[in-house]
Amino acid sequence: MIKLTALIFGVSTEEVYLNVKEAAKFLNVSEQSIHNYIREGKIPAKKVGRPYLILKSNLLDNLGEVKSLRYKRP
Repeated sequence: MIKLTALIFGVSTEEVYLNVKEAAKFLNVSEQSIHNYIREGKIPAKKVGRPYLILKSNLLDNLGEVKSLRYKRP
């Protein structure tokens, strides 16, 4: 978990980023599923060097869509 703190217009904001492994554990899915969701655009992520970083608030916002995909039958 990476915490970034920024001072914007005099207001301190803290952003928490998760890597793929942490996001997979948080959602109780495989790391490959997280990579697939990122590639499909279901989870927004930033690539910093090699690893992807996922903003935890974005993950929570998209949680419903990702969880529904887990139980979807082909």
